[in-house]
This record gives sequence, C-alpha cells and structure tokens, in this order.
Amino acid sequence: KKLAYLSKGSKKDLSYIFEMLELNFSDDFKMNIEKLEALMDTNQYVLYLVKNYEGEIVGYSFIFESKENDFIFMDYLCISKFYQNHGYGVLFVELLLKRYENLNCGIICETPYATQGHFDYYAKFTNKSKGHYLDVKYFFPSEEKIPMRLTVILKDGVNFASKESIAF
Repeated sequence: KKLAYLSKGSKKDLSYIFEMLELNFSDDFKMNIEKLEALMDTNQYVLYLVKNYEGEIVGYSFIFESKENDFIFMDYLCISKFYQNHGYGVLFVELLLKRYENLNCGIICETPYATQGHFDYYAKFTNKSKGHYLDVKYFFPSEEKIPMRLTVILKDGVNFASKESIAF
C-alpha cells in the first residue's frame, strides 16, 4: 500500500481545510474562507491534498504556480497534528515534485521563525526535505508584516538557488 497520495482539492474541501487551518495556525496566519474561495475562483491558488491510504486528508497546501515554470510556491502547508512527525510533509513535497516534474527549480514555502511556534516542526521539515533557507527578507502578507523564512526545496539535479535566480 502507498503511504499517501496527492489529490487536487476543490472549494467543497474548504470547510474541512478551514477547520485544520484554525487548529494548526495562530491568528496571525489565518485567512478567511471567503478569501480562499476568491483566490481559487481566479486560479491564483490550486488546493492540493495529501491523503493516507484510507483516503483521509492528512494535509494540504495551496499552490501558486509561477508563470516562468521555475517554481511552485506552497502556501499554508499544513499536516494535521495527528499525522505530524510521520513523514507526510516530506512525502507531500516528493509527490508535488513528481506532479510538477517540468519545474526548472523546485518548491518555495514559508517557514516561521522560532518565536512563532512550530519551529521544531518546520526546522525538521526543512532538514528532512533537503530544503535550504533563502537569504532574503520576507514578510508574511498580513497587516502586521510578520517576518518569515523562505525555504527552497530543489528538484533533483538542481543546485542551490540564489535569491537573484528566483523572480517573484
């Protein structure tokens, strides 16, 4: 049996996803469901789910696809607390890299600093997924502009990207 598989989500999945978002993110990082629906309507976000072999949603992320096909941006990467530290985050990345095999670079995702909680989880995820922190100033797009790290996970055969090689 497969440990997990990738499934494209839809707006009907948002109520469950929103419950996970409420449980796994602090108020500073939350987005309302109407905003998520609007982003999906305009195709700015594609929702991907990772499901276990029983079909249960164990995690999700909203994906922004770059026009140049250099990278995908994982936004709101979330693995349910029950499934954390079981390899699902790294498997999610591997499944996305297979799905987006024609990417020139790889995946970029936001990861919080230590003072924002979840640091051990995200640091472990970055290490196990063979990610690298980009040396750029980045702020979570909210009213308070929360500083975040950008993690780059390169596809096999690509050398570490510099901030100059990635256009936003």
